Amino acid sequence: PELVVPIYEKAAAFRVGGYYDANFNLGIVYNETNQPLLAKENLLKAYAAKPEQVECRFLLAQMYAKLNKPDSVQIWLNKGNEIRPATAADYYQIGTGFGKTAYNFPMAIEYLQKAVELNPKVELYYEDLGVAYGLSGRFDEAIATALKLIELNPNYPAAYMNLSVSYRNKGNKALADQYQAKFNEVIAAQKR
Repeated sequence: PELVVPIYEKAAAFRVGGYYDANFNLGIVYNETNQPLLAKENLLKAYAAKPEQVECRFLLAQMYAKLNKPDSVQIWLNKGNEIRPATAADYYQIGTGFGKTAYNFPMAIEYLQKAVELNPKVELYYEDLGVAYGLSGRFDEAIATALKLIELNPNYPAAYMNLSVSYRNKGNKALADQYQAKFNEVIAAQKR
């Protein structure tokens, strides 16, 4: 029996690594196909196999956002932060999980604001933050966010569309039409 112990140890080490890779990759695939329950199940198995893997921790936070479980998001963020601080991209993924899948716009706004604070140079963060404000009926904040995005990049079409939609929702047809025209102008210039 002593002779087979090293063989079993190697097999167990290989098997654990194999389980981690397979489950982690399945978690990614299920995440990308917007199946957060299946992603979560596989990521939890991957975490059990290799709890030191930080990417798995932050992906679990994202899955719990998609499942609208704010307390679990915080638990997995804390677990990720044990290894490295959460990045703007981590907060962005969590924010969009809350917003685009769970439709929890207050939580989406909270995490998207953190993404913008950590990296105020990424247009997409502002775009999605502005949309979350708009979908929450917070049109003035949506407008302010779109204006910051225009300061960052005056040729970013979605900023003008967000302004148009926000002003239309506020009942200001003239400004809505003005920003719709600017959106069309920026799109046309990009096609040239």
